[in-house]
Amino acid sequence: MGKPKFIRVSIRKGATTIQRTNQITPKNNEQEYRKKKVQRISNNDRSSKTFSLMIDTFHSSSTNIFKTHEKKKMNDSHLATLEDIFRFHKRKTNNNDNNRRRRRLNAWWIFGILFVISLLLIAIAVGTFFLITLIEKSTTSTAVTTTTTVTLTTTTTATSSTTTRAPMWLSTGSMNYARYYHTSTILTNGNVLVAGGYGNSGVMDTAELYDISTGMWNITGSMNNPRYGHTASILSNGKVLVTGGQNGGGTSDSAELYDPSTGMWTNTSSMNYKRCFHTASRLENGTVLVTAGFSNNGYLNSTELYNPLTNVWNITSSIINPREYHTASILIDGNVLVAGGRDSSVSFNSVRLYDPSTNTWIITNNMNYIRGIHTASILLDGNVLVAGGSSASVYLNSSELYNTSTGIWTITGSMIHNRRFHKSSVLTNGKVLVTGGVNSVGPLNSAELYDPSTGIWTLIDNMNNSRYHHTSSLLTNGKILIAGGQQTSALKSAELYQS
Repeated sequence: MGKPKFIRVSIRKGATTIQRTNQITPKNNEQEYRKKKVQRISNNDRSSKTFSLMIDTFHSSSTNIFKTHEKKKMNDSHLATLEDIFRFHKRKTNNNDNNRRRRRLNAWWIFGILFVISLLLIAIAVGTFFLITLIEKSTTSTAVTTTTTVTLTTTTTATSSTTTRAPMWLSTGSMNYARYYHTSTILTNGNVLVAGGYGNSGVMDTAELYDISTGMWNITGSMNNPRYGHTASILSNGKVLVTGGQNGGGTSDSAELYDPSTGMWTNTSSMNYKRCFHTASRLENGTVLVTAGFSNNGYLNSTELYNPLTNVWNITSSIINPREYHTASILIDGNVLVAGGRDSSVSFNSVRLYDPSTNTWIITNNMNYIRGIHTASILLDGNVLVAGGSSASVYLNSSELYNTSTGIWTITGSMIHNRRFHKSSVLTNGKVLVTGGVNSVGPLNSAELYDPSTGIWTLIDNMNNSRYHHTSSLLTNGKILIAGGQQTSALKSAELYQS
């Protein structure tokens, strides 16, 4: 066995060199040796070229295989990406479908809950309706079996007892003429004199008497001058003094006296100033103080005194601030408290005291609220309650008390309803009754009671008619007579309040 053969390959910069070494030592002659050597070199050159070609082919194939692999890898990567995108969109679509189903389910739940709530509300409303109907039927049934009188009556059955309260408001005879802006005066015999006013045909001069014993109205003598927005004062001799007012052609300065014994009117001396919507107060000495008001020339601050003994009017000191629709209250010390009012542009909270002993006006504390067209009531303790009215176009429900000892105004409870052009009367039990009036809603039929012991207003039964510009008179039997007034037109109806 000969020595092993091997091939040594070296690759250097793209050139391939193949060397084959024959380890057999040449033993032939030199010529043969060289011949074989030349042949061997030739064979080596051919092998080298062949192997170089193989190497190039391998290199090219390897490169192509690598490129093919990379391309396949890239395609696989793209394929994987597309699959991921597909799976993502599919998952997103499924999520959207699930969300839509969930929202539809929630909507059905909400609809079901609202439907159930609606059924419950309908059931409650129907049940309430039947309950109210049952109560009304029960009340009607009870009312049929009870006797209603002006006193408290009790009907006892086998199962219950029912107390029927007498109505607060009773209809009484109607006046002969519908009117508002009229006056109402309690005569010494207890009857009530109503005079003048504005009716459905214009300014009135008629007068009529309410008979407290029969509840009927009787016509009495007419005034010499038609008028509304005037004043009426009972004098110490029992006669009634009527002053001023509007007469259809303007403001009047005329005054006349009504004599209850004859039912006739007599002219007396005229005032020094024409005026309407003023106040008139009978003082302790019997004279009558007329204050402020409105005239053809504007608002007045003048005041004057009427002397019944001489039938003469004397000018006295003027009040500060011309005004109309104010109030004047005679205090227990004899002074006159004038509060609030208005002129063409503003209302006032200013207050003045007239002292008859000095014939002067004294400044006192202002009210807490600016107001006009309000009411003022003298309480049993001598203090003054002011309620309601308006400030500019704002209707008021506030009320306040004037302390005659300290001269200080204190805010008290407010009325339930805002109102102006209402009326107030002090009852025999000391409470104050406020009736009617008007506010932004329209004429009112509501009535309220003020309790001085608590400072609280309480709504009571409504009047039979809504009204304002009416009169309210405390009768000698303790009842309150409400007469006339305005609704959509003048009223002739009257009604009585009994506590």
